[in-house]
Amino acid sequence: MKARDPLVLVLLCTVLGASAALGAERPASTLDPAASVEAAASAADSEATEPAPTRDPNTATRLLLPFYETEVANFLGPSTLYALRNESTNPVEVTVRYYELDAPQAPQRTDILVLGNKEVRPIAIRGVENLEVDPDGIARGYVTFETTTPGAALQGDYFQATPGEGFAVGSRLVDLDTEVCTVLSQRFILGGGFDGGTQITLWLDVDSLPLPPAAVAYSLYGEGGGTPLKSDLLVIDEAAVRFSIEDLFDAGSSLSSGALEIQLGAGVRGHVSATFDASGLYSVGFPATCRD
Repeated sequence: MKARDPLVLVLLCTVLGASAALGAERPASTLDPAASVEAAASAADSEATEPAPTRDPNTATRLLLPFYETEVANFLGPSTLYALRNESTNPVEVTVRYYELDAPQAPQRTDILVLGNKEVRPIAIRGVENLEVDPDGIARGYVTFETTTPGAALQGDYFQATPGEGFAVGSRLVDLDTEVCTVLSQRFILGGGFDGGTQITLWLDVDSLPLPPAAVAYSLYGEGGGTPLKSDLLVIDEAAVRFSIEDLFDAGSSLSSGALEIQLGAGVRGHVSATFDASGLYSVGFPATCRD
């Protein structure tokens, strides 16, 4: 039978027309009960398997600048700058708290910033008023950033620059909910091109331990790994400290490069980063690896 047969075409049109009319007379819910059940089950399965929304790991609601150092009156001296970014499409309110290293119980200054849609706000520590300075005119401390605006998403970065020495190093602001931990591992380098050595910055979450002083366990490993070449305690009397990796070596040590492992103890959290200096050439820095 061929579709171009006139009689066949007439019969097909008659049958299809009758079926359509019959379907139009019935309620939609009774057209095909089996198909309706199958469609409902499919929709339910789709809803059940749809992944829950997740937060962008590059954004946060609580951030940390773990250490700042600024020689207030000397523009060729060390200076810290940071930038805070609002990644959401709505304005967010951010509470910025500046802490002294030896007085983490309460901030020495609190500011409220309102960041517009996708706004970036750069700030130089040198321009922040009423921060405590030491007898050498240097302000040191750390900064936290927090927002409770619904749907907020923050991100940021910071730079430590010493224009007089041609040094500058930067990193991302630290996510206080995901990037602080108990066991941290950091590489160090001495000698060769990095003749300026390795500077370690350690920040302790004072909300997770008694106020400093605190004894922090550490181990030093050579490049070959294996048994630690030294294990000892480092007494920390401030919430954040910066020191040379060589300060942990024994006299006469021949270590030139390897790894530092820090164990803060059960329930104690912190953050570690390192800066590798090549005097007069360049400076590189990055955070330690969490091993919790």
